[in-house]
Amino acid sequence: MKRLWLTLPLLLASAAAPAAQTSPAASAAQNGHAAPAIRGLFVGIDKYQFSRRPAYPDADFGDLRGAVSDAQAIKQALAIAYRLSFDTAVPGKCATSNGLSITLTDGCATRKQILASLTSLIAASAPRDTVIFYFAGHGSTIADDQVFDQASGVDSTILPTDARNPDATAAADIVDREIRRIIDVASARGVNVVTIFDSCNSGTATRGEAGEGFNRGVKGVSIGHHADFRPDLAAVGPGGGYRVHFGASRDDEEAREVVAGASVHGVFTTAFAQALVARPDATFGDIATAVRLRVEQGGHKRQHPQAEGALQARFGGEAIGVALFDAEAGTDGIALAAGRLLGMSVGSKFALFANQADALNDAAKPLALATVTVITDGQARLSLDSQPERPLPPILVGRETAHAFGNDRLKASVSEATPPDQSRLRKALASLGFVDVVTAGSSAQFNLLRRGTADDVPVYLNSGDGDGLATIGPVTEPDLAEQLRMALLPAYNAQRLVSLASGSAEQAGLALCLSTRLDHPLQTCPEPVDKQRRVPVDTPLVLTVTNKGAAARYISVLVIDNRYGITQLIPTAHGKDPPMPGGAAQRPGPFALNTTGLYRFVILATDAPINVAALEQPPMRRRMSGPCDTEAEARGVCTNGGSGARDGGLPTLGDWTVTIEDALVMRKGSPP
Repeated sequence: MKRLWLTLPLLLASAAAPAAQTSPAASAAQNGHAAPAIRGLFVGIDKYQFSRRPAYPDADFGDLRGAVSDAQAIKQALAIAYRLSFDTAVPGKCATSNGLSITLTDGCATRKQILASLTSLIAASAPRDTVIFYFAGHGSTIADDQVFDQASGVDSTILPTDARNPDATAAADIVDREIRRIIDVASARGVNVVTIFDSCNSGTATRGEAGEGFNRGVKGVSIGHHADFRPDLAAVGPGGGYRVHFGASRDDEEAREVVAGASVHGVFTTAFAQALVARPDATFGDIATAVRLRVEQGGHKRQHPQAEGALQARFGGEAIGVALFDAEAGTDGIALAAGRLLGMSVGSKFALFANQADALNDAAKPLALATVTVITDGQARLSLDSQPERPLPPILVGRETAHAFGNDRLKASVSEATPPDQSRLRKALASLGFVDVVTAGSSAQFNLLRRGTADDVPVYLNSGDGDGLATIGPVTEPDLAEQLRMALLPAYNAQRLVSLASGSAEQAGLALCLSTRLDHPLQTCPEPVDKQRRVPVDTPLVLTVTNKGAAARYISVLVIDNRYGITQLIPTAHGKDPPMPGGAAQRPGPFALNTTGLYRFVILATDAPINVAALEQPPMRRRMSGPCDTEAEARGVCTNGGSGARDGGLPTLGDWTVTIEDALVMRKGSPP
């Protein structure tokens, strides 16, 4: 398999994007629509100003050999795969640019220039555009003694060429939270950001240089660093921009390099570039899978590339709100990377595909159909409904086609003048499978109301206590049952999640603090804790979760809003966090709750990571018939199901807890 790694320059020089596999951006252009732009910042650093050399013999890191060539290789692969006109290298120049890209190498890749370049590309981007940030060079860590937004207690960093000046009082690393703040602004503006890091701490790993004793990992520091960079951009826009991150390896691994003739290339970058050229239509999740397989097939079995974020999107495309799940085919059936905690149930039906791109294509034929026959907390076992036409590949993607609802059902009543035996509304409601039609009264969680008997009278969905929730079309609508399903399924999913909870966070060895004081000490909560936390609407809040137990646990936090939307707060941005050590705490960035009502914070603590992003869903829409309410919903967020599924791995859960903490969001000045 070595030849796979020795031919990257030749492959990129001669390859062309396959005509039959067109990217979303190219498809839009071919159909006469304005294609979203793809811009890129490419940084590669071999020569550091303060690396180990005669002038700085005590430096704890040396120069690199393959980072600059990696930046050029990934830029060329993207240009080939998506027919992009990125800037070209100029001999003797360490900075080049054009309207779509900026490339910084060696002496030009300073802290100031990297951050300014990323900010400028985002400022030049419109909603739905994508900005790529590729970095190859040294990475490290800095002890987090300020923000505490990492479960590990340290911040990952990348090192610009001017980092670690021995005469400076600050490390000058670019800290991950600084990059996240820039990405937060991009997301608020509707701009997508994809980061690709071939460096240490891309998962906190080292990258060993081929044939040498050097690596791309620099010893972490606990000294101060530059003040957090604040992007000079207005965070105003339609929102909805997604983020994706690719890293070269896990935290505890080396990210290797290979020699190709006279040049050096990173194993991760080589595999990534080849995957792009081979499948331009692939989703980010498909790219992650292809990169992992290429790295393993190249003989690098101790390096496991990582990916997180909106992995069901693709370069130039939108995030799609359909939950997909990793699966593995074996001699005893199909193992699905989702179990009871993620809402799986015995009897549910799945279509199996070779990749995410096919699973998201309604016209694609599945490789096989299967049914859930066995379920545990973290996994499900599928049995094939029939023998497939050909042997299944070992790695599959599952998409649920029919859900088997158990005894956990919603209770809804109907108020109308039409007799029950003639009611089309009752018939449509009873067909949903997760709703019991009950008589109006205290047991009804929801009420469907029709005023009058005319066919064009709309149906109103109210809560059990009379609050209006949604307007549904008249009973003559041919898709009445589907409108009812879309209206009530978010409530069912939220109820199922809440039903997993047992006891309080304190009983589970956890503590949750929700405060308007954004900088309060980590281990204390300045807010009084009563049965229902009361917080003001549209006010910046910080949420702190503390693991008070002795054992390290994977902590996830979801919030259920007052219209049954479910949003992941921890890990942030659909990321991956290591287990939180006993006694540690985590505090993601500030957020605000923008409507009044009851919000429920769901805290999951597990002994293995799970894909909680699959539980996310948009809130119940106020009008079910007609177009979506907002531009963001019209771009695909109307559907239920998370779009941030993370890559890889079938979890085996042993110990887990789910707890609920409530907050009542009130108007400012309202009496307690």
